[in-house]
Amino acid sequence: MEENMKKLTLAMICVLALLVVFPGFGGGGQQSSSDVKKMTYTFWGSDLERNAQNGAIEAFNQQNPTIKVEPMHIPSAGNEYTIRVTAMVNAGNAPDVGYLAAGLSFVWAREGRLYNIMDFMNADPVYNLNTYVDDIYYYYEEGKSHGHTSSINSMGIFYNKDCFDAARLPYPPSTPATAWTWDQFVDVAQQLTLDVNGRNAKDPNFNRNQIRQYGALISHTYAPQLLQFLDSNGADLLTVDGTRLALDTPEARDTLQKMADLIHKYYVSPIPTESNLSEIGEAPQALRGKRAAMAFSGYWHLLDMPRMGIPFDVGVVPKLKEYRNVKFAGIRCIFKDTKHPQEAWHLYKYLQNPTGALSLFRDGLWMPVLRDWYEKPELFSQWATGPAHPANFKPVFVDHLFTRLSTPDWTLRIMNFNDIWAGVNAGLQPLWLGTATVDEVVRNVTQQVNPIVKGYNPSMGHASKYR
Repeated sequence: MEENMKKLTLAMICVLALLVVFPGFGGGGQQSSSDVKKMTYTFWGSDLERNAQNGAIEAFNQQNPTIKVEPMHIPSAGNEYTIRVTAMVNAGNAPDVGYLAAGLSFVWAREGRLYNIMDFMNADPVYNLNTYVDDIYYYYEEGKSHGHTSSINSMGIFYNKDCFDAARLPYPPSTPATAWTWDQFVDVAQQLTLDVNGRNAKDPNFNRNQIRQYGALISHTYAPQLLQFLDSNGADLLTVDGTRLALDTPEARDTLQKMADLIHKYYVSPIPTESNLSEIGEAPQALRGKRAAMAFSGYWHLLDMPRMGIPFDVGVVPKLKEYRNVKFAGIRCIFKDTKHPQEAWHLYKYLQNPTGALSLFRDGLWMPVLRDWYEKPELFSQWATGPAHPANFKPVFVDHLFTRLSTPDWTLRIMNFNDIWAGVNAGLQPLWLGTATVDEVVRNVTQQVNPIVKGYNPSMGHASKYR
């Protein structure tokens, strides 16, 4: 009996030793719930984007059994995303990692609610400034960044090939060197704009009040679109010294007039009223329904187009004086209230690296922020091929990123940009609606917005810096 007790005691000691050395021993290899670090990741986007990001987070959780990330998709319509995340923060339940509206991100960074990601990068053995594409950081102080763009986007022309074939027109050019001039673009857009009787906008009998297909869907109220056209014409939103608006320059006035003429002189683009744009739809819906033959938009629509069965391709945007494009995307941040900052940084890196989240890039949602994924052919081919990336993808969306043809977005460069843009966007509405002239809107916008201009963000500057 005594010998049996000794054997039992020895066996129990061995089991306890195994449990100490191998915590999963005896439990199917699973971590105790108390060992798992739980985090929340918030983001916005379409249903397809939601599904893609949810899939990436699921893969992250599988690869990191000691971390459990809950993805939280919040619609971006209106201010819903900002309202809900603000409520979470105020309730002491902030996300660990998440998207933020650019304007709010600067406020919270300066209030100390967001991490300076340079602190993580300085301690990281792999990631540093040279790891990334240039001009993607949001700097709230000199040398301090509360995050960089979650991806890289640039602008292109998405077009329905059937519309061009029906009009017997060549497809849009696919390289900056062959980009249409503005006049060439207008001419093609007129031929693609059709009334209910099938007459195009160059026909004397064209009915401008009953248009069934617009030549070009252009978002006149979208800041990156205006930035691109102004930059192409040698203009910018602010003066070089950043003290006031620069919309009263001849180049800016000319740009605004050309954009207005697309609506009210040539009738190739719809009046941007809420009812109009809702009826026509965003780029994928407009092209699928042939409500527009071309749509100016960003790279992310490559996620939607193939899945919607649209016979599409992409081309470069037209130039005014010189070809220009823009680098832009929303910001992803690490919240200071996270209880797991190192795990949050691990997630942050995971989402930006196609190695771990390849579907987000391969399926056409994002372009990488990591330089190697452009410069190394074996990496580039992993994400930039397949149905989401048509033959013209690289010259349209990629090749300009590492040249002086690409300008970083206003949200990175201009201090209190959201406040400035709210005034500018509202002030330009009468021009797009056809109820005021360029001179009138420029005068009014300048008077109203100049007093709130605060200049450029640290480490950034005027567009001429990037030319």
